[in-house]
Amino acid sequence: MIRETFARLSFNFKTLILFVVIDSFLSWIIVTVATYLLSQLSLKAAGLYYLANDNFLRYLRSPVSWVTFIACLIVVGYIQMIQIGGMIRIFYASGEKQKIGVGQAFYFGIDSANQTLKPVNWSIFLFMILMLPYLGLFSLSNVSFSVAVPGFLREYLLTHRIWTIIYVASLITVFVFTVRWMVSLHIFVLERRTYRKSKRRSIDLGKHRYIEAVISAAIAAIVWIALFYIAGILAETFTTIGAKSIYGADNVMMIERSRNIAEMIITIVNMFLTPCFCIAFLSVLFGKYNESADEKTVPVAYQRTEVYFSRKSIAAFACLFAACCTIYASLYFSGRAMHNTDMHRPEIVAHKGDSIRAPENTIPAFEAAIQEGLSQWIELDVRQSADGVIVVCHDDKLKKLTGVNAYIHDLTYDQIALLDAGAWFDERFAGTHLCTLVDAMDLCKGKIRLQIELKPTKYDQDMEKEIVRLIEEKGMKDECVVTSLSAAALQRIKEADPEVITVYNLAAANGDVAAIPFADWLAVEESNITEELVGRIHAKDKRVYAWIVNDAEDVQRLIDCGVDGILTDDPIMMDYVLTNADYSGGFAKTLRSIIETPNFMLQFGF
Repeated sequence: MIRETFARLSFNFKTLILFVVIDSFLSWIIVTVATYLLSQLSLKAAGLYYLANDNFLRYLRSPVSWVTFIACLIVVGYIQMIQIGGMIRIFYASGEKQKIGVGQAFYFGIDSANQTLKPVNWSIFLFMILMLPYLGLFSLSNVSFSVAVPGFLREYLLTHRIWTIIYVASLITVFVFTVRWMVSLHIFVLERRTYRKSKRRSIDLGKHRYIEAVISAAIAAIVWIALFYIAGILAETFTTIGAKSIYGADNVMMIERSRNIAEMIITIVNMFLTPCFCIAFLSVLFGKYNESADEKTVPVAYQRTEVYFSRKSIAAFACLFAACCTIYASLYFSGRAMHNTDMHRPEIVAHKGDSIRAPENTIPAFEAAIQEGLSQWIELDVRQSADGVIVVCHDDKLKKLTGVNAYIHDLTYDQIALLDAGAWFDERFAGTHLCTLVDAMDLCKGKIRLQIELKPTKYDQDMEKEIVRLIEEKGMKDECVVTSLSAAALQRIKEADPEVITVYNLAAANGDVAAIPFADWLAVEESNITEELVGRIHAKDKRVYAWIVNDAEDVQRLIDCGVDGILTDDPIMMDYVLTNADYSGGFAKTLRSIIETPNFMLQFGF
């Protein structure tokens, strides 16, 4: 089956590549504009101009938000069906040793997509969503839904084994549940049955063959991954040899930059060809099922030998596409015009101190960050004890750090100071205690600046006023900023002292976040950051910080976007990566922008 899969990929390869490239470009433009307009409508209907942590529930309560979400799914599903239908038709023709043109592929893709709009076929959208992880079609389509797991969530899932197990189990469950329908899309496209009948026929064709099909799919996946793994190694090896011969063996930066470019080229090729390989494999599987069926059918699509688009349909599509391009261009270039194109090195913010080498949010972690001399900031979290003392700690519950099942808001600081907050990390830190904000300020004053993150609770006693008082008392207005996920907390800081710099932490950054009045700067979860988003925030003379970044591979993209600082648990790693990063822009930056599909709803401030 693997040999036949590659044969189908190669027979109409020119048509396949042209179809994939053209369709990806068209879908990128059309879906981007459609989701932008729909999202703008939903925010206005909810009475909002941005979407963030504090107003998310209000947004969800608006019926228009749900209608918009469903409409976006339909738009994306329709576009995906054009891709799937076109590729299925190409691979069927290849199996019959028939040449096919790009126009024919688009005709059958659009025809298949039109069939999905009939109410009787709406369940196909759910199936396509379930199958996306296995077909990799989002990477092919470049649609504006940027499907990326946020860095902090990814790290949490990886460090908590139970969630990793649940995630893998859910993927396996979905696969087992849907494997009976794996050729249903081919039946839907080629035989023009309703999707319910297509699923039924898929079950009938694959009866007693599921294990064989799964094993074959697993082998095909392993072969495909191995091919690109080997291609990556070869590309890296030859690129390194070439770079050394051109720039010299001592020019580490240029060698690394060349390797990165080669790696990105391989990634782009893989991004386009992997979905094609998946559909080609399923086409081979459908062909085998159909050959051995008691009742063989000649697909309706195959009976069409010539395809003609009416002048009216071509004109209508041209007008639609021209309008989408105009809107897209105005949004895209207006965003880029605001962006500061000068590449610069972001500041390093030691998240909870150097929390890789010492217990988080403790004096040893802060001392490590200071002694290393690599960070410009220390970010620390604060809560308030029962007696009103501002304590440096991330969680209100003390179980994780101290082993004591108690809450900060229930204890006085004298009680909290008796607890060991270092032994959990390493025995070398046994006896380390949770410090107060005053302790941290005394240690850091004149040495390193502080980002003080508020973790407000309903038990607080004017915590914001107390923090402002401490900043003023210590004379550290120029050395401290106050950050929080809570808009209300930052508003109270501004009420206490408008001159204290506030930073709004955003898990997502949708809409015109740059216009938020109570936020002097913004800190955005790294997977939501785009160049245009940064440009719009900079246009308001506000800084942008990215959190939390512990993966070296994420850093270059953030540099290209122009962020002002990066929060990390590992300042030493971050300093090394920033020192060896590419600040020239150019070709490598263009490639990265292609690979990492922008989330345009974030960029354009709907």
